[in-house]
Order: sequence, then C-alpha cells, then structure tokens
Amino acid sequence: MDGGRCHSPGADISEFEAWPATHLLLRAAAPGRAGTSGGPEVDLPDSRGPGGFSMGRPSGLFSMLRRELEGPLQPTERIERMKNFADRIAVITGGGTGMGRELALQLAKEGCHISICDVSDESMATTLALCQKSAPAGTRLHAFEADVSEEEQVLAFRDAVMQAHDTDCIHLLFNNAGIGAGGSFLLDDRDDWEKTFAVCWGGVYFSSRAFIPLLVAAPEGHLINTSSVNGFWASLGPMTAHTAYSSAKFAVKGFTESLINDFRINAPHVKVSLVMPGHIGTSIVINSNRILGHDPKELSNEELDGARDRMAQLGFDIGPISNDEMRQALQQRAEDFRDQAPVSAAEAAGVILEGVRDERWRILIGEDAHALDRLVRESPEEAYELSFMERLLSITQWQLGDLANPEAMIPDA
Repeated sequence: MDGGRCHSPGADISEFEAWPATHLLLRAAAPGRAGTSGGPEVDLPDSRGPGGFSMGRPSGLFSMLRRELEGPLQPTERIERMKNFADRIAVITGGGTGMGRELALQLAKEGCHISICDVSDESMATTLALCQKSAPAGTRLHAFEADVSEEEQVLAFRDAVMQAHDTDCIHLLFNNAGIGAGGSFLLDDRDDWEKTFAVCWGGVYFSSRAFIPLLVAAPEGHLINTSSVNGFWASLGPMTAHTAYSSAKFAVKGFTESLINDFRINAPHVKVSLVMPGHIGTSIVINSNRILGHDPKELSNEELDGARDRMAQLGFDIGPISNDEMRQALQQRAEDFRDQAPVSAAEAAGVILEGVRDERWRILIGEDAHALDRLVRESPEEAYELSFMERLLSITQWQLGDLANPEAMIPDA
C-alpha cells in the first residue's frame, strides 16, 4: 500500500456519500486493485468531482449497468476474505484494557498496524508496550486519548489515525469501548445513565460515522461492533435492574444488523460483525467505577449509606459490616468479575478474530452467551421471570445478577 493511499487523495472523506463504492467498482474493473500486487491503481473521477457523475445512488446504478453490460463478476474479481491481518490497519476503541487490549496484542503480533483510543493514557501505554514485544519490525503502533461519547474527540482520533499511518483508509474498525452503570431508570443517577448510554451506543455511532468512510475507501474492510448478551436479553436476573447498558447494547445490535444489507448493497467489499459476549474477564467494572467517580476506595460514608438503602429496597440485608469492609467488598467484587470469569479477554479476542476471518456477522462468546441465546429464542415470554433464571443457572455457571448477588456486575466489555 503506497503510503496507505487507497483512493484519490483529493477525495473528501468527511461525509457519508456514495462516491467510495463507485470508485471501488470502477477500479475493480481495472487490471489491479489499490493496496494489492495485482496491478496499478486506477483513479477515476469520483461522483462529486469535476467531470464526475451526479446521481443519488451511483453504487446501485453502476452495479445494475455492469450486470447489463458485462454480466456477472468473474471469480478473479470477487473480494477475498481477510484471512491475513498483516500490513492491514486496525482501529480499536477502548484499547487500554480488556478485549480491546487483547485485540491489539493479537493483531500486532500478526503485523497489523494498530491505532487505539481510550480515556486512560497509562492503560494505553501498557497496551502499546505489550504490543511492541511481539509485533514484527515495522509494525506501527499508535495511541490517542479520546472519550468516544464526545464526537469532536472521535473526529480528532480519526485525523490522528490518518496522520500516524499516512493513510486515507483503514481495514478494521473495532467499536469495543464500553462502561456500565445506570442500572435503574427510576432510582439511579441520571448522569450515570446517560454517560453509560453515550459511551456504549454513542461511541459506536460516532466512531462509525468517523471511520466507516475510511473502511469503504479500502479495497477490503470489516466493521466489528461489540454488543452483549444484554443486546438480546435486557437483564442480569429478576432481582436486578439493568437499563442503561441493555438499552445501549440493543441499539448496537439493531444498528449492526441493519448495516448488513446496507453494506451488501452499497459497499459490498466491507463486511460487518456483531459481537455478543457473555461474562468475559475484563476490567469494565473497575474502569466504570473510576470514570464515573464511584471507585469503591473513594466512596464517602454518605454514598455507602445510599448503597445500603438501595440494597435494602431490593430486599437484601448485608448485615452489620463497617463502611471500610463494604468498600473492600465492592472492590473485591470488581476484581473477581475480571479474574474469575469463565472466558478470559484473550480468549474472547481470539474468538472475535476467528469470526472476522470467517466473515461471520454474528459472534457469540462463551457458553453462557450460547445458552442465553437459545433460551431467549425458545421462551421469549419467560425471559424475565424467575423460572428463566433457574433454567439458566441449571445449565451454566452464570454468576451475574442471580438471587445471591444484588450488586450485579456487567457481562462483557
């Protein structure tokens, strides 16, 4: 890839318009395709440039004209699966810890150029240091501090990616960043609810707006959005409210599925995958507490009194423990979520990358995710009843939100 250039350098990638699909289609008919060794890049006028075409849906019209004039695509013209990640460019949100870090490590080891963003410079520095140890010489590793719930910061991240890799395209976009709070719509703090929704859904939306044009500009691209089992089951159990996170993950699921046909029609060289993990060993609970100002070690006595009241409203008596003991217990539970999960973040990243290679649009991670998917489909009306939870516990080791755990944690990240 010459300097990372994938299409006409003068083209505008700031808006969603149909020119990239038109440009790719025209270029595919030439002897070679940019970014491959099959021949030279052929730059033709885009749909908005001087002498270009002016039409509302050029990709669909050109596909129809091509079928009329040339017949079906020949096998040599078909876009191959992205089996090899070497020399590709991957963008990963939430790359400081958890699945984001493990995706970066596994991709960098294959020689994939990496750009990550996170809200923690310290965490990203650790990720890049780990990547450096196993990445082949010449692999570019780049980090940028950004809150994905803020569009201006996401756009700045996009610009930094283009500069760091001297590119106007990327090949892989992992919308992975997430936090969890705002369990109850009725009782929890509104700011926590809206921040959770903004990161978990808004982050996917803003990153997609910013980076999908760069995916479309590449000869082949793949969008990978992390939803959750809470994208099809808005619960952790019948005694726990779980509204903000579930609402966001349902939005991610619907958005991602809707892109399957959109890409197939208007950018068939770009694939999409929806990731739905169960309980994965990540630091999402610890990170969420830190970002939202709820670090157990820093909670005031008044905040702990509020937590006690909430638990009492749910019918739980935590007994006569001191505030310091309660702080320690909350911190330990956050660490146990990470350290005692049935699937590690590294294992989850491996499943995701295997799904990308196989071009699977639906990637479930963990036995609990597969069991929940089956049970919800079998008995949707029962999904939020105690009997459903009893069935789930009988066939999995689900430890989140059950009747013995009123302070439920969050099943992915």
